[in-house]
Amino acid sequence: MGDLIYRKSSRSMTGESCVEVGNSPKAIYIRDSKNRQGAIVKFTHKSWGEFLKGFSM
Repeated sequence: MGDLIYRKSSRSMTGESCVEVGNSPKAIYIRDSKNRQGAIVKFTHKSWGEFLKGFSM
C-alpha cells in the first residue's frame, strides 16, 4: 500500500475534512484525509461496488 495513490473527490471542498480513495488491482482502500497515517478501510472491488449502489438510490 505504500505506493498506492489516493484521490479525493472533485466535489470535496478545499478543506481537509473528507476521505481519500486508493485503488489497487486487488482492493479499494479508504482513509481519512486528516489522518493519513491512521486506520484504513479495505474493500474488495465487489463489496465497494455494492457499497456505492447504496448511494445511487
